[in-house]
Formats: sequence, C-alpha cells, structure tokens
Amino acid sequence: MSLELQTRLSQYFDAINAHRPDDVAALFSPHGLVHAQGQDHCGNDAIRDWADDTFRRFALRVIPSDVRQEAGVTLVRAQVAGAFIGSPIHQLYRFKTSKDAIEELIIA
Repeated sequence: MSLELQTRLSQYFDAINAHRPDDVAALFSPHGLVHAQGQDHCGNDAIRDWADDTFRRFALRVIPSDVRQEAGVTLVRAQVAGAFIGSPIHQLYRFKTSKDAIEELIIA
C-alpha cells in the first residue's frame, strides 16, 4: 500500500529507518519538539540526541500504515519493530508542521 505522506513526513520515516539522527533533527524547526516515552526533546540538538539514542537502543524499523488529517495535525499510524519486548507494536505519530519544518511530534 502506498500512503500519501507530506514530503517532510516521508523524509522523517526514511531518516528513521536509515538510522540517520542528523537528518531526523534537520527536519524539525530550531525550536521543534518531540514527545516520546514520556519525555520532551526540544530543539535540534536534543532531537538529534534522542534519535541517536533510540537507534542505538532499539534498532527501530517504522512502517507507516495509515495517515489522516485531524484538527490541523497529521496522524500517522505505524508498525514499529526492533530490539524491544513486544516487538512489533503499533504507534500513533501526531505531527504538527509548518510550511518549512516539523514543529511538533508526539509519539503514543
């Protein structure tokens, strides 16, 4: 199945699956926010560190399966597989974007 993801979001999942933390961070605005595993990661440096740590700890592979727009955000459901108990799982990625960058990502 082919999903119609915004370019930035497609680039995000490509960078995640290639384990490229610098590329992940570059997709966010300078004051971007990632909320994952109960923690906030604000700004490009913190997002890069979060991505790098996540790749090293979990060796993730994220496959988007559904996308929809709701109240000004893009919701992407994805299968997440990796080196963690219960793999694979399904997670919801809630993106707020601007014209030029990802402003916020909440992973639930």
